[in-house]
Amino acid sequence: MSDANAFLMSSGIPSAKFDAVGDHVTGFVFFPPELQQQRDPQNGAAKTWDDGKPMMQLRVVLITEEHDLGPDDDGLRAIYVRGLMQRAIGQAVRAAGAQGLEVGGKLRVIYSGDGVPRQRGFSPPKQYEAMYRPLAPEDRQPNEEQELATLAGQQPPAATPPAPQAQSQNGQPQQPAPQPPRRPAPLPF
Repeated sequence: MSDANAFLMSSGIPSAKFDAVGDHVTGFVFFPPELQQQRDPQNGAAKTWDDGKPMMQLRVVLITEEHDLGPDDDGLRAIYVRGLMQRAIGQAVRAAGAQGLEVGGKLRVIYSGDGVPRQRGFSPPKQYEAMYRPLAPEDRQPNEEQELATLAGQQPPAATPPAPQAQSQNGQPQQPAPQPPRRPAPLPF
C-alpha cells in the first residue's frame, strides 16, 4: 500500500485503551508501523523535548477480534508506542528473532502494572509486557519476500520460473483454480 493510501485508510482508527492494570490488545499488524511526532492531547500541538528535538512515537495499527464499538467496528486498533511500552515491544521483537514489527506479525501488549513515580505528585508510569510473533515465511505472499528484501536493502530472492500451464481439451491454457488468501496460523497468544 502506498503512503498516500495508508494515510487515507488509517484515519478514524480508535486507539487501544490501557486504563486499568490487565488491559491488553492482541492483533496482527495491519499497516506498516509509522514513526510520528507526539501531540499534546489538549491542543494538538507537536511535542518537543527541552532542547527542541521532537518527541517521537510509533503508531502501530492492529487488526483485532475486538468489535465492541458498534456495528461498524472493523476491529482495527491503533497503539502509540513510546516510553516503557517501546521497551517492552522492543524486547518482544528481539526475543522473537525479528528485525522489527512487520505487517502480518502478531503482537500482544498488556498493561502489567504501575512503576514508581519520578517525582512526588506525578502519576506512576505504566509498565507493559509484550509478545510478538513474526509472520512465518510460508504464510507470506510470493511477492512479499521480494518487497521485504528490497526494503531491507538486500537482493530479492531469485524468481522461480512459472510452472508449465495445463492444456485444456481445446488446446487453450487452463486457468488455475482461485486460491483463498492465506491467513497466518493461530498463535498461542
